[in-house]
Amino acid sequence: MTVRMLAAARDRRAALALLADLRSAAGRVAAAIPCWQELAALAPLDAANWRRLGQALVAVGRPADALGPLERAVGIEPENIRGLNNLGQALLQLGRYGEAIGFFERAVALAPDYAIGLTNWALAAERLARLPQALSVNDRLLELQPSNADALLRRGRLLWRLNRAGDALPSLAAALALRPTDVEALEIRAAVLCQLQRHAEALPDLERVLALVPTNLDAWCNCALLQLQLGDQEAAMGCYRHALSLDPQHTGARCGLVAAVIPPVPGSIRQSRAARAEFEREIAAFETWIATRELAEADAWTLAKQHFFYLSYQEESNMPLLKRYRGASAARLARYAPTAAPPAPRPRNSGSVARFRLGIVSAQVFDHSVFNAMTRGWLANLDRDRFEISLFHLGSRRDASTEWAERRVARFEAQPRTDAQWARAIRGADLHALLFPEVGINRSSLALASLRLAPRQFAAWGHPETTGLPTIDVFLSAAGLEPPDADAHYAERLVRLPNLGVYYQPYDVNLAPCDVAALDLASDRPLLICPGTPFKYDPRDDALLVEIARRLGACTFAFFTYERPALSERLRTRLSAAFAAAGLDPERFLKWLPWQPRGAFLALLARADVYLDTLRFSGFNTLMQAVEVSLPCVSHEGLQLRGRLGSGILRQLGLPELVATDGGSYVEIAVRLASDRPYRRDIAAKMQLAAPRAYADRSAVEALERALLG
Repeated sequence: MTVRMLAAARDRRAALALLADLRSAAGRVAAAIPCWQELAALAPLDAANWRRLGQALVAVGRPADALGPLERAVGIEPENIRGLNNLGQALLQLGRYGEAIGFFERAVALAPDYAIGLTNWALAAERLARLPQALSVNDRLLELQPSNADALLRRGRLLWRLNRAGDALPSLAAALALRPTDVEALEIRAAVLCQLQRHAEALPDLERVLALVPTNLDAWCNCALLQLQLGDQEAAMGCYRHALSLDPQHTGARCGLVAAVIPPVPGSIRQSRAARAEFEREIAAFETWIATRELAEADAWTLAKQHFFYLSYQEESNMPLLKRYRGASAARLARYAPTAAPPAPRPRNSGSVARFRLGIVSAQVFDHSVFNAMTRGWLANLDRDRFEISLFHLGSRRDASTEWAERRVARFEAQPRTDAQWARAIRGADLHALLFPEVGINRSSLALASLRLAPRQFAAWGHPETTGLPTIDVFLSAAGLEPPDADAHYAERLVRLPNLGVYYQPYDVNLAPCDVAALDLASDRPLLICPGTPFKYDPRDDALLVEIARRLGACTFAFFTYERPALSERLRTRLSAAFAAAGLDPERFLKWLPWQPRGAFLALLARADVYLDTLRFSGFNTLMQAVEVSLPCVSHEGLQLRGRLGSGILRQLGLPELVATDGGSYVEIAVRLASDRPYRRDIAAKMQLAAPRAYADRSAVEALERALLG
């Protein structure tokens, strides 16, 4: 057949073109390439031949070889939109996204309704992390094709990556209406709902993904994380175990399972102790397993990002364990992220022309406890004649505090990036030092702290526990918060900044009206505020609340429903059981209030009688808010930093009589404050008079400057 066609062809060029088309139509694109090569040689001014040759080379996975022919085609016909698009596609495949965008842009300028060009332009911009541009181009595509499922999905993904989770939902819903079984759309919508703290709504999407693709290991791990957010430890562990039954070598499932052993809110003292013992066995087994494995880069990042968040809420030293695990994970990750080169010698005095280049890395550059306790004070008060500050905001939230912070620094980076991209950006800033306000809350912050991105690296007590990382040189704590033997608690060199170690300012907001009746709070009995998050309440301390209730006879403990209500419900169940076991009606004593805006929360504190601090992992920002409205507090002086935040504040105020050293004294202080009104008023007056001692501490900032420059 082919021979007859060739014989019948009028000339060789027509025959070659026909043969190339036949081979391409039969799926033999590679066999068509010699035909297009000969055609291009026979007719070098025919752009179509060069274009078809380039298309064929791209189709067989040779985009680099395609560039020459496609560039020839564009040189001959510079306004051919298909030629421009083809060249852009080859560059796109080669990862040369910026160059590709230029050709897609030219094609669309010639034909504004060129849907393929808009699609490729949006894709290239997204891969280059030019997310606003990608969104704008994609929206132009949707104006032309409003039912384009790919474009709707891309819009949802872009809005999610741009930290506009709420705006992403309608586009994702529209994409799923067109393609109900689109796994990526379901996964992204689940992530968006989690970002919006709508965890229960996210679960059906992940379950749908697993029904569609039962072997999707990442989905099993994400489902496990979601179940932990919902407080269902057993379900989370079941998801990890199922993932491991599919792939026993899956790093994420293995280290996730170890972390999931610690329940967010233990149901009893016995469960808490058993979980700790099981955790130590599991981590030892995991370390044996991981020691024999060569990790790919993605697995090394997974290992470095694994935190053991709920472990910190047990009052035991985690330093040996964290030092062992994080030392190994940092060494693995370092193979893929080279050590930062030392910058030029750092300036040592204010007379130097060159300023000290300080980077601050945080996911909490918004109205958050870490930002309010420490980062805000640093940004407001570090000497700009000596310090040039770069702020790297890893998080997804922006608010007025974010805008304020951006105005206070020389460089502000918040463009969504992968962890590897963040590492390159931070390392490329050529910093003298890097400061992490917290290491242990945010996974990306933990992974980045595992790398040597600056010659000197500091961590502060936004997460009040040693990082265990060999890449963190100094842990910045406070003289007023640490016990005498604190150095033994840290893998890093401990530096105690003066007093509370921070420059803290009161919120100074207008108090909202406090409608006690609307909150269903009895006005004829003492009101004791219990503001801790559910995981701060250790089951060993439930008996103290029971004893306070027994001693007072009538009182109200006011708790606040956490953003993940399932965790609050678990705490409520446990406390109710403890009260009932003591013969006390939990309904008479325990009250669960909606989470309050700050003005309403401060008003409620001003109306309350006593603030009860959590014992093993105390509060800082919440207790400082109690100080702001002169609400008498009782706090416990724990064994380590995380159990001494509240007691440190009270001692700074000169009120050691409010600091308990054991459970019995905690109960005594609480009962006296609640039942002795004159004493309570006297304490409130002392707090009001002493409050300035806790605020605007310039000595803490000056000591920080010395530590950084040292």
